[in-house]
Amino acid sequence: LLVLSPRKKFFIQILVSLLFVMITDIRITSLFGLFQIYTLPYLHSVVFSLFVVVLIINAFNMIDGIDGLAAGFGVLATFLLGVLHYLENQVGLGIIGLSIVGALIAFLRLNLSERRKMFMGDTGSMIVGFCIAILTINFLKVSVTGNDSMFRESAPVIALSILFFPLLDTFRVFMLRIFKYKTSPFKADRNHIHHYFLNYLQGHIKVSVLLIFLNFLIIIVAFFTRFLVLEYHLGMMIFIGVNLYFISFLLIKRYLMTSHN
Repeated sequence: LLVLSPRKKFFIQILVSLLFVMITDIRITSLFGLFQIYTLPYLHSVVFSLFVVVLIINAFNMIDGIDGLAAGFGVLATFLLGVLHYLENQVGLGIIGLSIVGALIAFLRLNLSERRKMFMGDTGSMIVGFCIAILTINFLKVSVTGNDSMFRESAPVIALSILFFPLLDTFRVFMLRIFKYKTSPFKADRNHIHHYFLNYLQGHIKVSVLLIFLNFLIIIVAFFTRFLVLEYHLGMMIFIGVNLYFISFLLIKRYLMTSHN
């Protein structure tokens, strides 16, 4: 009904995120020893948590460019975060995560419909992104404060693996907009990863399923290598994740160009 400028959206995101972090005290309290940093001072914790929440909101919002991608990824992320909260005895937030799964599955039925199509829009994507951000931060907080947590050493990498695709796409697009095209990082364009895949794979569903499946593979790798030292675990996951999307795109491009010739 009302189109807001990116600046106004960004201001509201900061305001809502700050209020939530300050009131609920759900915030990142530690870096788990990464860069030799363990406990974060309160002010640093609030600022860093605010940055992470706003980043995840915008990252999730930015992947909402083709049918099924944002909702499908949301199903994967909220399901896994819901299960992780159950494993950490956080039943309330576990139920919230799985409830979002149900809502998104119902939405997908219309999002992928040919006759009664429904779009998520900024309102939907930012609310779901906000919920994913809060679930992610609480998972990090519980993992570091719970003595019996099975993810005490690996929680940051597990969380990053779940959010890998939207964060990778956001980082890549922001770098292109700022340094190559000299425009606002919030200016819409067709430089997203899903747009490049869409140039060679016909159909939104094919691209969405492929990108979500690749992110699922990254999550599996992160989970089964969680016993590594944190720095090695993080570096390996990022290396494999980036190359998985890059190589998959090159293979599809080469195969289709060869088949056409």
